[in-house]
Amino acid sequence: MEKSTCDVAGARSNKSAFAPAPAEQDVCGVIRVESWSYKYAEKIVQDASYVLNMTVVDRQSAAACTLGESFGYQKATLWVDHGCRADFKVCYLPVRPTECQVLRVESWNYKYAEKKVARAALFIDMTVEDRQSAASCDLDKSFGSYNQNSTVWVDHGCRADFNICYVKGRCDASKAEYFTRCKTACENKECTVLTFGQFATNWVF
Repeated sequence: MEKSTCDVAGARSNKSAFAPAPAEQDVCGVIRVESWSYKYAEKIVQDASYVLNMTVVDRQSAAACTLGESFGYQKATLWVDHGCRADFKVCYLPVRPTECQVLRVESWNYKYAEKKVARAALFIDMTVEDRQSAASCDLDKSFGSYNQNSTVWVDHGCRADFNICYVKGRCDASKAEYFTRCKTACENKECTVLTFGQFATNWVF
């Protein structure tokens, strides 16, 4: 089943870690989050590994609730600010197997470089463990990740050992003719199709 594109505008950080969009296998519910006295407030979504979408169902405040400005989400946490109080429809990925590994990725001669991370279906976090280069390593500027092809990237001379955490999945061969990156990596005949903007991937969780 194909999933619709997820709007990630509410995410406060890690712009590289695009999340897949909601579908039947994902969980949705209505959650109230409130900014009292125009102060910032957060609420963790229980049993969620990653929030996919957050929309206003019933605004309780006189103050506006605008995605990315007065409400949004980061990983499994919802946030509100500037007096926004509302009931939100929240769709999220339930907790799934995750793992972390340290991987060296290097931009030599200040050139762009990528490295594929086996079995990574959704990147959760990527941090510098041990920088090897004189050039700085800055998230979304000189390093980051692409969920659509399970790769991490570096640029502008960044060379480092990175601690990379992700939701595990295995690529499915049943529709590999449509997704060329799956052709050599896939095993099973059942799949879930995850859509990232114009990109699509086949993963079994």
